[in-house]
Amino acid sequence: MIYYEMNRIDEAEDLYKEALETYIRINDQSWIPPVTGWLGVIAFEKGKTREAFSRLRKALRIYENVTDYEYMPSFLADYARILIETGNYSRAIVLLKRGEEMAQRTDYKPALLDVYIVKTLYFLKIKDLENARIINNIVKQLAHFLKNTKGTIKNLILNYQIHSESSKGSKRSKGSKYLDEALALANSKGFIRLSEEIMDLKANK
Repeated sequence: MIYYEMNRIDEAEDLYKEALETYIRINDQSWIPPVTGWLGVIAFEKGKTREAFSRLRKALRIYENVTDYEYMPSFLADYARILIETGNYSRAIVLLKRGEEMAQRTDYKPALLDVYIVKTLYFLKIKDLENARIINNIVKQLAHFLKNTKGTIKNLILNYQIHSESSKGSKRSKGSKYLDEALALANSKGFIRLSEEIMDLKANK
C-alpha cells in the first residue's frame, strides 16, 4: 500500500478498485479478499464508515471460503483496529485472537507483527497497561527480528502512548523521546502518513 503510506489516499483507492476489477474478472480468489479489505480500510480513512464496514464484512465472508490465508491475519488486524476506533472492543478482540492463532499456526511472522500492534492498541484503549506493555515488547522483538522499520515506528508510538497513560513529570518527558525517534525513522523512510500521525501526537501532548 505504497500510495496509502505516502498519504495519497485517492490514488491508492483508484489503484485498488482497478486491481479488484481485474481480480474479479480473472477470478483470482487469492487477491480478491485482501484488496477488498484494503479498500475497506481506505474507505474508513476517508470517513466512509458504512462503505468501510460493508467492504470489510464482504472481505471476511470471502476469506471464509478460500484456502490461501497468508493475508488474512493482517486483514483481521486491520478490521479489529477499525472496530477499536469505533468503540467495538468486544468484537475487536475476537478478531485479534483469531488472527493471532492463524498467524501462529502458519508461523507467518509479518502477519503476527500486524496482529500484536493492534492487540497492544486494544489493551491500551481498555486501560490494561500491563498487558499493553507485554504485547508491545513482543512487537519490538518481532520488528527487530524482521528488520521491519514500520513495526519499530509503531512500537515507539505505542510506547509513548503507554507512558502518557501511566506517567507524569519526568517520565512523560522520557515518553516524548519515543516520538522523536519514531518521527526521525518515519521521515527517513518516507512514511508520510506515519509522520503526520506522530506530528499530531506531538502537537496534542
